[in-house]
Amino acid sequence: SLEKAGHSLLISLSRGLLFTVLGLALFPLIWAETGIWITPVFAEVATTAVTVLLMLRWAGRLDSVRAEKAAEPLPSLEG
Repeated sequence: SLEKAGHSLLISLSRGLLFTVLGLALFPLIWAETGIWITPVFAEVATTAVTVLLMLRWAGRLDSVRAEKAAEPLPSLEG
């Protein structure tokens, strides 16, 4: 989780609760029994999408921090 407890919690709850409950509420209405079997696949794919978005967002911030540090002048060794 790399010190990102909120992101880790969001990913865990999305996979285990949010997308599973959402899939079980909607997909059987659309596809009957087949909808029940589609739900785990939906939960995994949707959680993967959330994870990728969080990683891209975090990587973008990481790049901006690296750029800021690279632009700072190096400390002088003199006196």
